[in-house]
Amino acid sequence: MCGSSLLASSTSARAQAISVNGQLGARTAVQAARANELGAAAVASNDLVSALDWFEAGLNSLGDTDADRSTRAMLLTNRSCALTRMHRFDEALRDAE
Repeated sequence: MCGSSLLASSTSARAQAISVNGQLGARTAVQAARANELGAAAVASNDLVSALDWFEAGLNSLGDTDADRSTRAMLLTNRSCALTRMHRFDEALRDAE
């Protein structure tokens, strides 16, 4: 199942949103990975709308380096899982391609 492969965090995504949101503008793979962790935490708490927001923020923060491509694949996979849980199958399939 998708949920079991997502990274989990002990703190809620909403609680950390304010402190991390400003950091995403720096456009690094490390920050995108952090957005992925927060998205995974949101999925774990069944806050799928927030999860999609975090995965999108992570994707928007990436460039085109090898590290960015690896992180992009991880974010797309996790976003696809969240979309599947929301029964948004066409969008999930696009992310999985």
